[in-house]
Amino acid sequence: MKGNFLKKYQSLFLSNAFVQFEQDMCSHYLLRFGKRLCLDYCFTDWLVNSLRPGKEYTFKNCIKSDYLLVTSTDSIHPDKNFILFLILLQFTRHSKFDIDLLGSTRYRNVKFSLQSFSKYVNPKIRSTNYYQVKKLRLFLTSVQSNLFVSYFACNEFGRLATIPKITIKKSKSSGWFVNIWVLDDLCNHSYPFILPNLFNVKLQNYQFSVRLWFVQIFSSVNVEKVFLIENFFNSHRSVLSNGQKMLVRQELVGLVELFHRSKLIERRYKILVEGRPSSVLKLTPYNIANGFVIYENFVF
Repeated sequence: MKGNFLKKYQSLFLSNAFVQFEQDMCSHYLLRFGKRLCLDYCFTDWLVNSLRPGKEYTFKNCIKSDYLLVTSTDSIHPDKNFILFLILLQFTRHSKFDIDLLGSTRYRNVKFSLQSFSKYVNPKIRSTNYYQVKKLRLFLTSVQSNLFVSYFACNEFGRLATIPKITIKKSKSSGWFVNIWVLDDLCNHSYPFILPNLFNVKLQNYQFSVRLWFVQIFSSVNVEKVFLIENFFNSHRSVLSNGQKMLVRQELVGLVELFHRSKLIERRYKILVEGRPSSVLKLTPYNIANGFVIYENFVF
């Protein structure tokens, strides 16, 4: 090491800040490996996992996601509560909170009006809309009893409630107020995917289904994201018409363009022709009929 490279880390070394020195050095060499090694390769998945949390994208409104598994066609049915949960986590991350302990486990106690959360979920819907408020109340009630995380540590297995307690009260003058306890580790977790919020606008049912499926496929460990469109079509209980299938493909092409503008994917595309990938310059609703492949972008 010499020259400018050495000067960059010299002050840390001389001030005995060895922990920060080691972290910065490791990050430097991981980034260098990322520039020189092929990332869409099974033997570099360790490098991909190390580089992902270091990526920083800034979106005015975003959702953060961990690795998601799509193991069967049943798992790609629309789950609006799943998306609302991701949005709730993002909302609570930027809210004022107190820390309470349940045993040795830290929970964030966050207080907010239901109207403010409604506006965060969808700014274009009136925050006092009766059906929107009712939907969010039902959602908040359901997450208290249905969401848990498991962990292994020091020969110990545990299962924690992500949201052990929620109270929702209505005041005579100011509407509904929420008092919620959220697992602090969920808020501090370094999520590997930071994505634009695709769900904060009014969507038709097919659009929501397509966007959720797109997020699930994208939030996988592989750099190469393979979209088998027939799997999506087959997941629907009713047969889609040709016109409906065209709307789905148009939505997918629009999402690809959005993710490219957001620097989340490379300008490198493939379509599936008789089950085999073939490179193309551009994806269209017509050439992706059998499926397509996109590649996650790593900004160094």
